Amino acid sequence: MTLLAPIFLWTFAALIPLALIYLLKVRPRKKQTTAFFLWQKVITPDRRSALFQRLRDIFSLLLMALAFGLIALALTEPELTGDERKNLVLIVDQSASMQAREGTQTRYELAQQRARDVVRGLRGAQQASVAGIAQELSFAAHLTRHQRSLLEAVDKLKATDMPLDADALASFIATGSAQQNSRVLFITDGCSASMERLPKSCEVLRVGSTQPNVGIVAGDLRKATGEVIGLRLFLRIRSSFAEVVKTELNLTHEDTKRLVKVMPLELKPNAETPVTVDLADAPAGRYIAELSIKDALDLDNRAHLVMPQPEPITVAVSSSEPFFYSQAVRAFEQGDQSLQLTDDEAKAQIVVATRNESKRPRTIIFQPEGKSEWWTDAGDVVKETIVPRWKNRTHPLGRFLDAESMDFTGARQLKAPPGSLVLVESEEGVPLIYLARQPDKSAVVVNLDPAESAFYLSAWFPVLVNNAARVLGGREDDLPSIIATGSALPRGVASSVGFFFNDDPLWVTGVSLFNEAESNLDNASLKETAQPLSQGRPWSYWLALLALGLMTAESLLYHRRKVG
Repeated sequence: MTLLAPIFLWTFAALIPLALIYLLKVRPRKKQTTAFFLWQKVITPDRRSALFQRLRDIFSLLLMALAFGLIALALTEPELTGDERKNLVLIVDQSASMQAREGTQTRYELAQQRARDVVRGLRGAQQASVAGIAQELSFAAHLTRHQRSLLEAVDKLKATDMPLDADALASFIATGSAQQNSRVLFITDGCSASMERLPKSCEVLRVGSTQPNVGIVAGDLRKATGEVIGLRLFLRIRSSFAEVVKTELNLTHEDTKRLVKVMPLELKPNAETPVTVDLADAPAGRYIAELSIKDALDLDNRAHLVMPQPEPITVAVSSSEPFFYSQAVRAFEQGDQSLQLTDDEAKAQIVVATRNESKRPRTIIFQPEGKSEWWTDAGDVVKETIVPRWKNRTHPLGRFLDAESMDFTGARQLKAPPGSLVLVESEEGVPLIYLARQPDKSAVVVNLDPAESAFYLSAWFPVLVNNAARVLGGREDDLPSIIATGSALPRGVASSVGFFFNDDPLWVTGVSLFNEAESNLDNASLKETAQPLSQGRPWSYWLALLALGLMTAESLLYHRRKVG
Protein backbone atom coordinates (compact mmCIF):
# COMPACT_ATOMS: atom_id res chain seq x y z
CA MET A 1 0.00 0.00 0.00
CA THR A 2 1.36 3.43 -1.02
CA LEU A 3 0.17 6.65 0.66
CA LEU A 4 0.00 9.59 -1.73
CA ALA A 5 -0.56 12.10 1.11
CA PRO A 6 1.26 10.64 4.15
CA ILE A 7 1.25 14.01 5.90
CA PHE A 8 -2.35 13.32 6.94
CA LEU A 9 -1.18 10.47 9.16
CA TRP A 10 -1.14 13.15 11.88
CA THR A 11 -4.94 13.05 11.86
CA PHE A 12 -4.75 9.73 13.73
CA ALA A 13 -3.90 11.90 16.79
CA ALA A 14 -7.60 12.83 16.88
CA LEU A 15 -8.20 9.41 18.43
CA ILE A 16 -6.64 10.65 21.71
CA PRO A 17 -9.23 13.37 22.51
CA LEU A 18 -11.95 11.02 21.29
CA ALA A 19 -10.89 8.39 23.83
CA LEU A 20 -10.61 11.03 26.57
CA ILE A 21 -14.20 12.11 25.95
CA TYR A 22 -15.42 8.57 26.57
CA LEU A 23 -13.10 7.86 29.52
CA LEU A 24 -13.61 11.18 31.32
CA LYS A 25 -15.87 10.72 34.39
CA VAL A 26 -18.03 13.57 35.63
CA ARG A 27 -18.33 13.71 39.45
CA PRO A 28 -21.90 14.43 40.68
CA ARG A 29 -22.46 17.46 42.94
CA LYS A 30 -23.48 16.78 46.56
CA LYS A 31 -26.80 18.12 47.85
CA GLN A 32 -28.40 17.82 51.30
CA THR A 33 -31.79 16.11 51.51
CA THR A 34 -34.22 15.49 54.37
CA ALA A 35 -35.43 12.13 53.07
CA PHE A 36 -32.48 10.08 51.77
CA PHE A 37 -34.46 6.87 51.69
CA LEU A 38 -36.67 8.37 48.96
CA TRP A 39 -33.63 8.93 46.65
CA GLN A 40 -31.72 5.80 47.54
CA LYS A 41 -33.27 3.58 44.88
CA VAL A 42 -32.82 6.27 42.26
CA ILE A 43 -29.15 7.07 42.87
CA THR A 44 -28.00 3.59 43.79
CA PRO A 45 -26.86 1.99 40.47
CA ASP A 46 -27.97 -1.50 39.56
CA ARG A 47 -24.94 -3.70 38.98
CA ARG A 48 -26.38 -5.14 35.76
CA SER A 49 -27.21 -1.76 34.28
CA ALA A 50 -23.85 -0.36 35.33
CA LEU A 51 -22.05 -3.21 33.54
CA PHE A 52 -24.19 -2.71 30.46
CA GLN A 53 -23.46 1.01 30.53
CA ARG A 54 -19.72 0.39 30.61
CA LEU A 55 -19.95 -2.13 27.74
CA ARG A 56 -22.09 0.26 25.76
CA ASP A 57 -19.58 3.05 26.17
CA ILE A 58 -16.70 0.77 25.13
CA PHE A 59 -18.61 -0.48 22.07
CA SER A 60 -19.51 3.08 21.05
CA LEU A 61 -15.89 4.14 21.55
CA LEU A 62 -14.63 1.34 19.34
CA LEU A 63 -17.09 2.22 16.57
CA MET A 64 -16.22 5.91 16.67
CA ALA A 65 -12.48 5.20 16.89
CA LEU A 66 -12.73 2.91 13.85
CA ALA A 67 -14.72 5.56 11.94
CA PHE A 68 -12.18 8.29 12.80
CA GLY A 69 -9.33 5.95 11.84
CA LEU A 70 -10.91 5.23 8.44
CA ILE A 71 -11.37 8.96 7.78
CA ALA A 72 -7.74 9.60 8.72
CA LEU A 73 -6.60 6.79 6.43
CA ALA A 74 -8.78 8.12 3.59
CA LEU A 75 -7.10 11.54 3.90
CA THR A 76 -3.71 9.89 3.23
CA GLU A 77 -5.01 8.64 -0.21
CA PRO A 78 -3.85 5.02 -0.07
CA GLU A 79 -3.03 3.30 -3.37
CA LEU A 80 -1.96 -0.13 -4.56
CA THR A 81 1.76 -0.79 -4.35
CA GLY A 82 3.50 -0.70 -7.74
CA ASP A 83 1.19 1.73 -9.54
CA GLU A 84 3.79 4.07 -10.99
CA ARG A 85 2.68 7.68 -11.23
CA LYS A 86 3.35 7.89 -14.97
CA ASN A 87 1.15 9.41 -17.66
CA LEU A 88 -1.29 6.88 -19.12
CA VAL A 89 -2.06 6.37 -22.80
CA LEU A 90 -5.37 4.51 -22.65
CA ILE A 91 -6.21 2.75 -25.93
CA VAL A 92 -9.51 0.94 -26.52
CA ASP A 93 -9.87 -1.79 -29.16
CA GLN A 94 -12.60 -0.71 -31.63
CA SER A 95 -12.37 -3.74 -33.94
CA ALA A 96 -15.32 -5.80 -35.17
CA SER A 97 -14.93 -8.64 -32.65
CA MET A 98 -15.53 -6.15 -29.82
CA GLN A 99 -19.21 -6.14 -30.87
CA ALA A 100 -19.51 -9.76 -29.69
CA ARG A 101 -21.91 -10.30 -26.82
CA GLU A 102 -20.75 -11.34 -23.35
CA GLY A 103 -24.01 -12.03 -21.51
CA THR A 104 -26.09 -8.84 -21.52
CA GLN A 105 -23.18 -6.62 -22.63
CA THR A 106 -20.86 -6.46 -25.59
CA ARG A 107 -17.11 -6.74 -25.27
CA TYR A 108 -16.86 -3.11 -26.25
CA GLU A 109 -19.15 -2.04 -23.42
CA LEU A 110 -16.97 -4.05 -21.02
CA ALA A 111 -13.88 -2.33 -22.45
CA GLN A 112 -15.46 1.10 -21.96
CA GLN A 113 -16.27 0.22 -18.36
CA ARG A 114 -12.67 -0.80 -17.69
CA ALA A 115 -11.50 2.44 -19.28
CA ARG A 116 -13.83 4.44 -17.04
CA ASP A 117 -12.51 2.58 -13.99
CA VAL A 118 -8.95 3.50 -14.93
CA VAL A 119 -9.90 7.16 -15.44
CA ARG A 120 -11.72 7.34 -12.10
CA GLY A 121 -8.66 5.84 -10.42
CA LEU A 122 -6.45 8.74 -11.54
CA ARG A 123 -7.96 11.26 -9.07
CA GLY A 124 -6.18 14.16 -10.75
CA ALA A 125 -2.75 12.87 -9.71
CA GLN A 126 -1.84 11.66 -13.24
CA GLN A 127 -2.32 12.84 -16.78
CA ALA A 128 -3.94 10.52 -19.30
CA SER A 129 -4.98 10.43 -22.93
CA VAL A 130 -7.70 8.33 -24.57
CA ALA A 131 -7.52 6.75 -28.04
CA GLY A 132 -9.25 4.08 -30.08
CA ILE A 133 -7.79 1.70 -32.62
CA ALA A 134 -9.03 -0.66 -35.31
CA GLN A 135 -6.86 -0.26 -38.40
CA GLU A 136 -5.70 3.21 -37.40
CA LEU A 137 -5.02 4.91 -34.08
CA SER A 138 -7.12 8.00 -33.38
CA PHE A 139 -7.08 10.12 -30.22
CA ALA A 140 -10.30 11.25 -28.57
CA ALA A 141 -8.53 13.14 -25.75
CA HIS A 142 -4.92 14.19 -25.40
CA LEU A 143 -2.97 14.34 -22.13
CA THR A 144 -5.05 15.97 -19.42
CA ARG A 145 -5.90 15.67 -15.73
CA HIS A 146 -9.51 16.67 -16.32
CA GLN A 147 -11.44 13.54 -15.41
CA ARG A 148 -14.69 14.57 -17.03
CA SER A 149 -12.98 15.21 -20.39
CA LEU A 150 -11.42 11.76 -20.26
CA LEU A 151 -14.73 10.08 -19.40
CA GLU A 152 -16.47 11.94 -22.24
CA ALA A 153 -13.72 10.78 -24.62
CA VAL A 154 -14.29 7.16 -23.58
CA ASP A 155 -18.02 7.53 -24.23
CA LYS A 156 -17.36 9.17 -27.60
CA LEU A 157 -15.42 6.19 -28.96
CA LYS A 158 -17.50 3.63 -30.85
CA ALA A 159 -16.89 0.08 -32.04
CA THR A 160 -16.30 -0.29 -35.81
CA ASP A 161 -16.70 -3.01 -38.45
CA MET A 162 -12.95 -2.94 -39.15
CA PRO A 163 -10.46 -5.67 -38.23
CA LEU A 164 -7.75 -4.89 -35.68
CA ASP A 165 -4.31 -4.03 -37.01
CA ALA A 166 -1.99 -4.31 -34.01
CA ASP A 167 0.88 -3.19 -36.25
CA ALA A 168 -0.56 0.35 -36.18
CA LEU A 169 -0.23 0.34 -32.39
CA ALA A 170 3.24 -1.17 -32.61
CA SER A 171 4.28 1.62 -34.99
CA PHE A 172 2.89 4.25 -32.62
CA ILE A 173 5.00 2.85 -29.78
CA ALA A 174 8.11 2.24 -31.92
CA THR A 175 8.21 5.79 -33.32
CA GLY A 176 8.38 7.21 -29.81
CA SER A 177 4.94 8.79 -30.08
CA ALA A 178 4.25 7.25 -26.70
CA GLN A 179 6.44 9.39 -24.45
CA GLN A 180 9.08 7.88 -22.25
CA ASN A 181 7.26 8.83 -19.08
CA SER A 182 4.07 7.06 -20.16
CA ARG A 183 2.41 3.71 -19.80
CA VAL A 184 0.46 2.39 -22.79
CA LEU A 185 -2.63 0.45 -21.67
CA PHE A 186 -4.43 -1.50 -24.40
CA ILE A 187 -7.95 -2.75 -23.58
CA THR A 188 -8.71 -5.53 -26.05
CA ASP A 189 -10.19 -8.97 -26.59
CA GLY A 190 -7.09 -9.94 -28.58
CA CYS A 191 -8.96 -11.38 -31.60
CA SER A 192 -6.43 -10.43 -34.27
CA ALA A 193 -3.81 -12.31 -36.24
CA SER A 194 -1.35 -9.46 -35.59
CA MET A 195 -1.55 -9.53 -31.77
CA GLU A 196 1.71 -11.49 -31.56
CA ARG A 197 3.54 -8.47 -33.00
CA LEU A 198 2.40 -6.21 -30.17
CA PRO A 199 5.41 -4.78 -28.27
CA LYS A 200 6.01 -6.09 -24.75
CA SER A 201 6.02 -2.52 -23.45
CA CYS A 202 2.30 -2.33 -24.24
CA GLU A 203 0.31 -3.43 -21.19
CA VAL A 204 -2.80 -5.45 -22.05
CA LEU A 205 -6.09 -5.29 -20.17
CA ARG A 206 -8.17 -8.23 -21.38
CA VAL A 207 -11.93 -8.19 -21.84
CA GLY A 208 -14.24 -11.00 -22.88
CA SER A 209 -13.88 -14.75 -22.95
CA THR A 210 -13.77 -17.30 -25.76
CA GLN A 211 -17.25 -17.57 -27.30
CA PRO A 212 -18.54 -20.14 -29.82
CA ASN A 213 -19.49 -18.39 -33.03
CA VAL A 214 -20.35 -18.94 -36.69
CA GLY A 215 -19.20 -16.50 -39.34
CA ILE A 216 -18.83 -16.08 -43.10
CA VAL A 217 -15.08 -15.61 -43.60
CA ALA A 218 -14.82 -15.51 -47.41
CA GLY A 219 -17.08 -15.27 -50.44
CA ASP A 220 -17.39 -14.54 -54.12
CA LEU A 221 -20.13 -14.14 -56.70
CA ARG A 222 -19.38 -14.88 -60.34
CA LYS A 223 -21.08 -15.58 -63.60
CA ALA A 224 -21.52 -19.31 -63.96
CA THR A 225 -19.92 -21.09 -66.90
CA GLY A 226 -20.78 -24.48 -68.33
CA GLU A 227 -24.19 -26.07 -67.88
CA VAL A 228 -25.54 -23.40 -65.49
CA ILE A 229 -26.48 -20.07 -67.03
CA GLY A 230 -26.67 -17.50 -64.28
CA LEU A 231 -24.59 -16.85 -61.18
CA ARG A 232 -22.54 -18.97 -58.83
CA LEU A 233 -22.07 -18.08 -55.17
CA PHE A 234 -19.03 -19.23 -53.23
CA LEU A 235 -18.81 -18.96 -49.43
CA ARG A 236 -16.55 -20.23 -46.65
CA ILE A 237 -18.26 -20.47 -43.27
CA ARG A 238 -16.26 -20.91 -40.08
CA SER A 239 -17.80 -22.50 -36.96
CA SER A 240 -16.06 -22.51 -33.57
CA PHE A 241 -18.82 -24.51 -31.89
CA ALA A 242 -17.74 -27.84 -30.40
CA GLU A 243 -20.76 -29.58 -31.94
CA VAL A 244 -22.40 -29.75 -35.37
CA VAL A 245 -24.51 -26.65 -36.08
CA LYS A 246 -27.58 -26.80 -38.31
CA THR A 247 -28.77 -23.55 -39.84
CA GLU A 248 -30.09 -22.02 -43.06
CA LEU A 249 -28.51 -19.74 -45.63
CA ASN A 250 -30.93 -17.16 -47.00
CA LEU A 251 -29.97 -15.40 -50.23
CA THR A 252 -31.85 -12.20 -51.03
CA HIS A 253 -31.68 -10.03 -54.16
CA GLU A 254 -31.40 -6.65 -52.44
CA ASP A 255 -32.47 -4.57 -55.46
CA THR A 256 -35.87 -6.30 -55.68
CA LYS A 257 -36.08 -7.48 -52.03
CA ARG A 258 -36.80 -10.96 -53.39
CA LEU A 259 -35.76 -14.10 -51.52
CA VAL A 260 -33.82 -16.05 -54.15
CA LYS A 261 -32.66 -19.13 -52.26
CA VAL A 262 -33.05 -20.87 -48.90
CA MET A 263 -30.41 -23.52 -48.35
CA PRO A 264 -30.11 -25.78 -45.27
CA LEU A 265 -26.57 -26.10 -43.93
CA GLU A 266 -24.79 -28.45 -41.55
CA LEU A 267 -21.59 -26.88 -40.26
CA LYS A 268 -18.77 -29.03 -38.97
CA PRO A 269 -17.44 -28.32 -35.45
CA ASN A 270 -14.29 -26.19 -35.21
CA ALA A 271 -13.84 -26.17 -38.97
CA GLU A 272 -14.57 -24.27 -42.18
CA THR A 273 -17.35 -25.46 -44.45
CA PRO A 274 -17.21 -24.49 -48.16
CA VAL A 275 -20.57 -23.68 -49.75
CA THR A 276 -21.34 -23.36 -53.47
CA VAL A 277 -24.76 -22.21 -54.66
CA ASP A 278 -25.82 -22.17 -58.31
CA LEU A 279 -28.37 -19.49 -59.20
CA ALA A 280 -29.88 -20.26 -62.59
CA ASP A 281 -31.11 -17.23 -64.55
CA ALA A 282 -30.31 -14.97 -61.58
CA PRO A 283 -30.14 -11.26 -62.44
CA ALA A 284 -27.18 -9.01 -61.80
CA GLY A 285 -27.26 -6.62 -58.87
CA ARG A 286 -26.81 -6.64 -55.11
CA TYR A 287 -27.19 -9.80 -53.03
CA ILE A 288 -27.19 -10.48 -49.27
CA ALA A 289 -26.29 -13.97 -48.00
CA GLU A 290 -27.40 -14.34 -44.37
CA LEU A 291 -27.17 -17.17 -41.84
CA SER A 292 -30.28 -17.63 -39.71
CA ILE A 293 -28.45 -18.25 -36.45
CA LYS A 294 -28.17 -16.48 -33.10
CA ASP A 295 -24.59 -16.48 -31.91
CA ALA A 296 -22.13 -14.17 -30.17
CA LEU A 297 -21.43 -11.91 -33.19
CA ASP A 298 -24.12 -10.87 -35.68
CA LEU A 299 -21.81 -8.85 -37.92
CA ASP A 300 -20.23 -11.86 -39.64
CA ASN A 301 -23.51 -13.68 -40.30
CA ARG A 302 -24.08 -11.50 -43.37
CA ALA A 303 -22.17 -11.25 -46.63
CA HIS A 304 -22.84 -8.40 -49.06
CA LEU A 305 -22.09 -9.39 -52.64
CA VAL A 306 -22.52 -7.66 -55.98
CA MET A 307 -22.66 -8.83 -59.56
CA PRO A 308 -22.26 -5.53 -61.43
CA GLN A 309 -23.90 -5.00 -64.77
CA PRO A 310 -22.28 -1.86 -66.22
CA GLU A 311 -22.85 -0.69 -69.74
CA PRO A 312 -20.21 -2.27 -72.02
CA ILE A 313 -17.64 -0.12 -73.80
CA THR A 314 -18.55 0.11 -77.49
CA VAL A 315 -15.61 -0.67 -79.77
CA ALA A 316 -15.33 -0.31 -83.56
CA VAL A 317 -12.58 -1.65 -85.82
CA SER A 318 -10.99 0.54 -88.50
CA SER A 319 -8.57 -1.64 -90.42
CA SER A 320 -8.08 -3.25 -93.79
CA GLU A 321 -7.78 -6.56 -91.88
CA PRO A 322 -10.61 -6.32 -89.29
CA PHE A 323 -11.23 -10.03 -88.60
CA PHE A 324 -8.73 -10.67 -85.79
CA TYR A 325 -9.45 -7.36 -84.07
CA SER A 326 -13.17 -8.06 -84.15
CA GLN A 327 -12.59 -11.52 -82.66
CA ALA A 328 -10.56 -10.01 -79.80
CA VAL A 329 -13.42 -7.64 -78.96
CA ARG A 330 -16.03 -10.44 -79.22
CA ALA A 331 -14.03 -12.53 -76.73
CA PHE A 332 -14.83 -9.99 -74.01
CA GLU A 333 -18.29 -9.26 -75.40
CA GLN A 334 -19.28 -12.89 -74.82
CA GLY A 335 -17.29 -13.29 -71.60
CA ASP A 336 -17.61 -10.58 -68.94
CA GLN A 337 -19.54 -8.28 -71.35
CA SER A 338 -17.11 -5.42 -70.73
CA LEU A 339 -16.79 -4.70 -74.49
CA GLN A 340 -19.36 -4.51 -77.28
CA LEU A 341 -18.48 -4.58 -80.99
CA THR A 342 -20.19 -2.05 -83.23
CA ASP A 343 -19.99 -1.28 -86.95
CA ASP A 344 -20.76 2.41 -86.45
CA GLU A 345 -17.37 4.02 -85.92
CA ALA A 346 -18.95 7.43 -85.32
CA LYS A 347 -20.85 6.17 -82.26
CA ALA A 348 -18.10 3.93 -80.88
CA GLN A 349 -16.34 4.98 -77.69
CA ILE A 350 -13.08 3.29 -78.73
CA VAL A 351 -11.67 2.48 -82.17
CA VAL A 352 -9.09 -0.23 -82.88
CA ALA A 353 -7.03 0.78 -85.89
CA THR A 354 -3.91 -0.19 -87.81
CA ARG A 355 -1.31 2.28 -88.99
CA ASN A 356 -3.18 5.61 -88.74
CA GLU A 357 -6.55 4.75 -90.23
CA SER A 358 -8.81 6.45 -87.65
CA LYS A 359 -9.16 10.02 -86.42
CA ARG A 360 -11.48 9.21 -83.48
CA PRO A 361 -10.54 10.80 -80.11
CA ARG A 362 -9.85 7.44 -78.38
CA THR A 363 -7.87 5.00 -80.45
CA ILE A 364 -5.87 1.79 -80.09
CA ILE A 365 -3.27 1.80 -82.84
CA PHE A 366 -1.31 -1.24 -84.00
CA GLN A 367 1.55 -1.17 -86.52
CA PRO A 368 2.26 2.60 -86.50
CA GLU A 369 3.72 4.10 -89.66
CA GLY A 370 3.75 7.36 -91.54
CA LYS A 371 3.01 10.69 -89.91
CA SER A 372 0.74 11.04 -86.92
CA GLU A 373 0.10 13.18 -83.88
CA TRP A 374 0.72 10.05 -81.76
CA TRP A 375 4.39 9.61 -82.74
CA THR A 376 7.28 11.47 -84.35
CA ASP A 377 10.33 10.55 -86.37
CA ALA A 378 8.79 7.25 -87.53
CA GLY A 379 11.61 5.52 -89.35
CA ASP A 380 12.44 2.11 -90.70
CA VAL A 381 11.54 -1.25 -89.19
CA VAL A 382 14.00 -2.37 -86.48
CA LYS A 383 16.10 -5.15 -88.03
CA GLU A 384 17.74 -6.38 -84.84
CA THR A 385 16.09 -8.81 -82.46
CA ILE A 386 14.02 -6.77 -80.02
CA VAL A 387 14.33 -7.60 -76.32
CA PRO A 388 11.40 -5.89 -74.54
CA ARG A 389 11.59 -4.64 -70.97
CA TRP A 390 9.04 -3.14 -68.61
CA LYS A 391 9.20 0.51 -67.63
CA ASN A 392 5.85 0.56 -65.76
CA ARG A 393 4.62 -2.91 -64.88
CA THR A 394 1.89 -1.82 -62.41
CA HIS A 395 -0.20 0.29 -64.78
CA PRO A 396 -3.67 -1.14 -65.60
CA LEU A 397 -2.70 -1.21 -69.28
CA GLY A 398 -0.22 -3.98 -68.45
CA ARG A 399 -2.58 -6.00 -66.24
CA PHE A 400 -2.34 -9.77 -66.86
CA LEU A 401 0.12 -9.06 -69.69
CA ASP A 402 3.48 -10.84 -70.07
CA ALA A 403 5.11 -8.23 -72.31
CA GLU A 404 8.62 -9.65 -71.93
CA SER A 405 7.56 -12.83 -73.77
CA MET A 406 5.88 -10.97 -76.65
CA ASP A 407 7.36 -10.82 -80.13
CA PHE A 408 7.68 -7.21 -81.31
CA THR A 409 8.69 -8.03 -84.88
CA GLY A 410 7.84 -5.16 -87.23
CA ALA A 411 8.40 -2.43 -84.65
CA ARG A 412 9.61 0.86 -86.11
CA GLN A 413 12.10 3.42 -84.92
CA LEU A 414 9.94 6.21 -83.55
CA LYS A 415 9.53 8.58 -80.62
CA ALA A 416 6.52 8.91 -78.34
CA PRO A 417 5.02 12.41 -77.90
CA PRO A 418 6.26 14.39 -74.88
CA GLY A 419 4.45 13.40 -71.68
CA SER A 420 3.57 9.93 -72.91
CA LEU A 421 3.55 7.01 -70.46
CA VAL A 422 5.82 4.29 -71.87
CA LEU A 423 5.04 0.86 -70.43
CA VAL A 424 7.35 -1.31 -72.55
CA GLU A 425 10.47 -0.37 -74.49
CA SER A 426 13.39 -2.09 -76.18
CA GLU A 427 16.87 -2.18 -74.69
CA GLU A 428 17.78 0.60 -77.14
CA GLY A 429 14.94 2.77 -75.80
CA VAL A 430 12.46 2.34 -78.65
CA PRO A 431 8.90 2.67 -77.18
CA LEU A 432 6.90 -0.51 -77.84
CA ILE A 433 3.70 0.01 -75.85
CA TYR A 434 2.76 3.48 -74.60
CA LEU A 435 -0.17 5.67 -73.66
CA ALA A 436 -0.33 9.21 -75.09
CA ARG A 437 -2.84 11.83 -74.05
CA GLN A 438 -3.91 15.26 -75.25
CA PRO A 439 -6.53 17.55 -73.66
CA ASP A 440 -9.46 16.06 -75.61
CA LYS A 441 -8.12 12.78 -76.98
CA SER A 442 -5.90 9.82 -76.13
CA ALA A 443 -4.37 6.76 -77.77
CA VAL A 444 -2.64 3.50 -76.94
CA VAL A 445 0.10 2.68 -79.44
CA VAL A 446 1.38 -0.88 -79.89
CA ASN A 447 4.58 -0.75 -81.94
CA LEU A 448 4.65 -4.09 -83.79
CA ASP A 449 3.31 -5.78 -86.93
CA PRO A 450 0.58 -8.22 -85.74
CA ALA A 451 0.88 -10.34 -88.90
CA GLU A 452 4.69 -10.68 -88.99
CA SER A 453 4.93 -11.28 -85.22
CA ALA A 454 1.95 -13.69 -85.26
CA PHE A 455 0.50 -11.54 -82.47
CA TYR A 456 -3.01 -12.40 -83.68
CA LEU A 457 -2.42 -15.92 -82.39
CA SER A 458 -0.96 -14.84 -79.06
CA ALA A 459 -2.97 -15.11 -75.81
CA TRP A 460 -1.84 -11.56 -75.01
CA PHE A 461 -3.58 -10.08 -78.08
CA PRO A 462 -7.17 -9.97 -76.72
CA VAL A 463 -5.86 -9.13 -73.23
CA LEU A 464 -4.01 -6.09 -74.55
CA VAL A 465 -7.04 -4.96 -76.59
CA ASN A 466 -9.31 -5.27 -73.54
CA ASN A 467 -6.85 -3.47 -71.23
CA ALA A 468 -6.37 -0.62 -73.70
CA ALA A 469 -10.14 -0.23 -74.22
CA ARG A 470 -10.78 -0.11 -70.48
CA VAL A 471 -7.99 2.43 -69.88
CA LEU A 472 -9.17 4.69 -72.71
CA GLY A 473 -12.80 4.25 -71.59
CA GLY A 474 -12.02 5.18 -67.98
CA ARG A 475 -12.82 1.70 -66.65
CA GLU A 476 -9.36 0.71 -65.42
CA ASP A 477 -10.35 1.17 -61.77
CA ASP A 478 -13.65 -0.68 -61.65
CA LEU A 479 -14.63 -1.61 -58.14
CA PRO A 480 -14.40 -5.29 -57.25
CA SER A 481 -17.69 -7.02 -56.57
CA ILE A 482 -16.76 -8.15 -53.04
CA ILE A 483 -14.23 -6.77 -50.58
CA ALA A 484 -13.48 -7.11 -46.86
CA THR A 485 -13.68 -4.25 -44.38
CA GLY A 486 -10.38 -2.41 -44.26
CA SER A 487 -9.78 -2.80 -48.02
CA ALA A 488 -8.79 0.19 -50.15
CA LEU A 489 -11.46 2.01 -52.15
CA PRO A 490 -11.18 4.89 -54.65
CA ARG A 491 -12.20 7.34 -51.92
CA GLY A 492 -10.55 5.85 -48.87
CA VAL A 493 -11.14 2.59 -47.00
CA ALA A 494 -14.16 0.28 -46.71
CA SER A 495 -14.93 1.01 -43.07
CA SER A 496 -18.38 -0.49 -42.59
CA VAL A 497 -20.31 -3.55 -43.69
CA GLY A 498 -22.87 -2.93 -46.44
CA PHE A 499 -22.82 -1.68 -50.03
CA PHE A 500 -20.37 0.97 -51.20
CA PHE A 501 -21.42 3.13 -54.17
CA ASN A 502 -18.95 4.84 -56.44
CA ASP A 503 -19.71 8.18 -58.14
CA ASP A 504 -21.62 6.31 -60.82
CA PRO A 505 -24.53 4.50 -59.12
CA LEU A 506 -24.12 1.61 -61.57
CA TRP A 507 -20.80 0.79 -59.94
CA VAL A 508 -21.18 -0.69 -56.49
CA THR A 509 -19.29 -3.19 -54.36
CA GLY A 510 -20.28 -5.30 -51.39
CA VAL A 511 -18.39 -4.88 -48.10
CA SER A 512 -18.33 -7.74 -45.56
CA LEU A 513 -16.24 -8.57 -42.50
CA PHE A 514 -14.51 -11.60 -44.05
CA ASN A 515 -11.91 -11.92 -41.29
CA GLU A 516 -11.32 -15.30 -39.67
CA ALA A 517 -9.53 -13.98 -36.58
CA GLU A 518 -12.33 -11.52 -35.81
CA SER A 519 -15.03 -14.16 -36.35
CA ASN A 520 -13.35 -16.87 -34.33
CA LEU A 521 -13.73 -14.95 -31.02
CA ASP A 522 -11.00 -17.10 -29.46
CA ASN A 523 -8.86 -15.20 -26.95
CA ALA A 524 -7.90 -18.11 -24.70
CA SER A 525 -4.20 -17.47 -25.33
CA LEU A 526 -4.41 -13.75 -24.46
CA LYS A 527 -2.81 -12.95 -21.11
CA GLU A 528 -3.42 -9.77 -19.13
CA THR A 529 -0.04 -8.10 -18.75
CA ALA A 530 -0.97 -4.81 -17.06
CA GLN A 531 1.09 -3.95 -14.00
CA PRO A 532 -0.69 -2.91 -10.74
CA LEU A 533 -3.02 -0.07 -11.48
CA SER A 534 -5.58 1.90 -9.53
CA GLN A 535 -8.95 1.41 -11.15
CA GLY A 536 -12.46 2.49 -10.30
CA ARG A 537 -13.19 4.82 -7.42
CA PRO A 538 -10.24 5.57 -5.10
CA TRP A 539 -9.69 3.70 -1.85
CA SER A 540 -10.26 6.96 0.05
CA TYR A 541 -13.81 7.10 -1.35
CA TRP A 542 -14.71 3.66 -0.03
CA LEU A 543 -12.95 4.27 3.31
CA ALA A 544 -14.88 7.51 3.84
CA LEU A 545 -18.12 5.76 2.88
CA LEU A 546 -17.43 2.97 5.40
CA ALA A 547 -16.62 5.52 8.10
CA LEU A 548 -19.91 7.30 7.45
CA GLY A 549 -21.73 3.99 7.77
CA LEU A 550 -20.06 3.22 11.10
CA MET A 551 -20.92 6.65 12.49
CA THR A 552 -24.53 6.22 11.39
CA ALA A 553 -24.70 2.80 13.02
CA GLU A 554 -23.19 4.12 16.26
CA SER A 555 -25.66 6.99 16.36
CA LEU A 556 -28.65 4.69 15.81
CA LEU A 557 -27.50 2.18 18.39
CA TYR A 558 -26.71 4.85 20.99
CA HIS A 559 -30.03 6.65 20.68
CA ARG A 560 -32.01 3.43 20.66
CA ARG A 561 -30.41 2.33 23.93
CA LYS A 562 -30.94 5.77 25.44
CA VAL A 563 -34.65 5.66 24.63
CA GLY A 564 -34.89 2.06 25.86
